[in-house]
Amino acid sequence: MIKVSLFAEQEHETQMDKSGDALGKLAEHVDFAALAAEIDEAAARPGRERGGRPPFPMELMVRVLVVQQLYNLSDEQMEFQLPDRLSFQRFVGLRQSSQAPDRTTIWTFKERLIKAGAAERIFEAASRELDRHGYIARGGQMVDASIVPVPKQTLNKDERAIVQQDAMPAEWSPSKRRQKEHVFAGLEQMGGKALRSIGPARATLHLNWKAPTYNLRRLCSLKEVGPTPF
Repeated sequence: MIKVSLFAEQEHETQMDKSGDALGKLAEHVDFAALAAEIDEAAARPGRERGGRPPFPMELMVRVLVVQQLYNLSDEQMEFQLPDRLSFQRFVGLRQSSQAPDRTTIWTFKERLIKAGAAERIFEAASRELDRHGYIARGGQMVDASIVPVPKQTLNKDERAIVQQDAMPAEWSPSKRRQKEHVFAGLEQMGGKALRSIGPARATLHLNWKAPTYNLRRLCSLKEVGPTPF
């Protein structure tokens, strides 16, 4: 017989925590309120002068986009998964809500970020979150999945452009090539380095969500089992 419990919901959440919910670790170690506040400065929510449904809180939408990148989901898939998955609902903050962002809401939110030119601000805000814990994005590339507690290495302007274009010049050393290969290998489980976007502006936004999302997840791993930063 299937056991019926009045506390099934709480028991399921407890089981998720015991199993090591990755989203729960993100919520524990990352200050999403601070990330949302910085992004809100760059792309504030529209007013309600024209009426209509109130917009979802900025922090909620930031968490939605983090989940989307972490699990490589389209806007349509997010619309289905949010009401369906308990871990998503808990992380985003919709456990007690009868509403959830649909595909149009998610798309409109990203379009607002694009029009406000907030892509770089997203990456910078996530980098400051790493710095708060004593870590840096090694190499200084826009996409860098290798965060370590060591002095920051930087690329010049030309090298940075080459990294963003996913090319490796012949003069790069073997160690530098391996580092770049490692960076993108770590992103394969999040959909890889290929971007499904229409136009460079959307691709840039996608890139500036994908890289920080991986780095923040990596931060959580290091906080749990990794080395102590200095």
